[in-house]
Amino acid sequence: IEVSRANVDDIRTQGDAVVLYVQGKGHTEKDAPVRMPGHVETAIRAYLKARGKTASGAPLFASTSHNNLGKRMTTRSISGIVKHSFINAGYDSPRLTAHSTRHTSATLNLLNGATLQETQQLLRHGNLQTTGIYAHNLNAIKNKSSQRVNNAIFNERSNTAGKIGSEKNLAKLDSVNCSVSTLFPCTVNAYSTIISIGTMIMANIHTTYGVMSLANDFISPYPIFLIT
Repeated sequence: IEVSRANVDDIRTQGDAVVLYVQGKGHTEKDAPVRMPGHVETAIRAYLKARGKTASGAPLFASTSHNNLGKRMTTRSISGIVKHSFINAGYDSPRLTAHSTRHTSATLNLLNGATLQETQQLLRHGNLQTTGIYAHNLNAIKNKSSQRVNNAIFNERSNTAGKIGSEKNLAKLDSVNCSVSTLFPCTVNAYSTIISIGTMIMANIHTTYGVMSLANDFISPYPIFLIT
């Protein structure tokens, strides 16, 4: 909605920075300056030059459709352009929308050292707790507890203290008797039980944090698109 509402004269110079004043949802004024990186400004200036002469109050991004030629682009059209760009980049998922770029901005900002207050200002959140959700999700994703449990059970090389996963211990687990029937049926092989627990853990992570099915995707060049 901020992109749709933007006008050509909303681009202004403030000190040593070029900013775009935006009107966010629930606001009546364009009172939020967003600093524009140099390459973004260059691209927009080239786009405006290609459009030809425009009035200062003209929409920053104009429609090229026959029904709305030269007029303000709708939020639906903008969302469609962003979605098409996602697909061209190889991210074809119904979970990815134009709003995903907002999540991307917030998460990358935090990952690169920004404070919660700075990120709150970037997103124009009225409540800092709303911004804190991003930090919480990042901390949860960085939590290596599930890997530590895996290392302890399967005796993988780790700096984790107190590992219990030697072959001897696994043998004991495999010969588990009926005294633990209150937890697992005696007919279930211990290895299967361990694998099942791991599967449940991963399913919970998938459900809670919206991580896409391939874990390796999370370390792709555009990782935050995978969090919605």
